[in-house]
Amino acid sequence: HVLLIARYLLKMRKVWLIKSSGDGNKIYEECLQETGEFTVTSISALQFSFTNGPALLNSLERPHDYAGIILTSPRAVEVVYQQYKNLKVDTHAFWKTKKIFAIGEATTKSIQNDLQLQAIGSHTGNSQQLANFIIKEIPAFDKPLLFPCSSLKKDDLPLLLASNDRDFRALTCYETSCDPQLAQHIKKTISETGVADIIVFFSPSGVDYTAPILSSLGIESGIL
Repeated sequence: HVLLIARYLLKMRKVWLIKSSGDGNKIYEECLQETGEFTVTSISALQFSFTNGPALLNSLERPHDYAGIILTSPRAVEVVYQQYKNLKVDTHAFWKTKKIFAIGEATTKSIQNDLQLQAIGSHTGNSQQLANFIIKEIPAFDKPLLFPCSSLKKDDLPLLLASNDRDFRALTCYETSCDPQLAQHIKKTISETGVADIIVFFSPSGVDYTAPILSSLGIESGIL
């Protein structure tokens, strides 16, 4: 995905990456800047707060109840890690025998680094593709998959799994909200470098929070 974006943007000059607060992943910035063709600015649009920690810990303490875990973002990995690090060594070992599903390379890398687990599904680029991959990997009517998720999770993955008799236990573990300084971030960036030639979003919620601000500033945008 990084190379595809880089090739598409090769002739562009100013790029905004609309990301989450505290996102330290610099792979997109580095890849784009290495071309020497444009400048890149990361703008924080989202912030997160953890919730339901005790319930998540209780689930993680019972790996025998689950066929595996579904993790759809580095943020989901982060919230799991906050509880996973408190588990006993033998519980960690038990989770290593389970299937860990992830969307994309960034999430897979976070799972390997933070949880010391091997994930599958890195080739999938969205929740629908991951759901179809899970359906191939997990038999119908098997044990449920633990699904720590955001308060703004999309419904396509749960609906696909349920309609194909794959059980899961969704647990809201973090709340997603708009960065209160988003409008100020955008105005400051415009004053310093001008309006972007292209804006890259990494989540639907990023679009939802940013689009009204862009419109209020008279910035027309098209979605590709």
